[in-house]
Amino acid sequence: MMQPNEQRNIEELRGILVEVAETLEAVIIALQAERAGNEPGYVIREAVRRVVQLRQHLDSLEERGA
Repeated sequence: MMQPNEQRNIEELRGILVEVAETLEAVIIALQAERAGNEPGYVIREAVRRVVQLRQHLDSLEERGA
């Protein structure tokens, strides 16, 4: 069984990960806007895919209460 401190630490870390994912999303959006009119390159598309995957994973953990 987890101690209250451990649970709080896990919740804090999850919050930090969500902030990192949100920041990455903002950076990617800024990069896409900078390239307006051009089709996004592979690197940007891959970054978007990975950030979306991270957010979905974090959301699923939150829904499961992990």
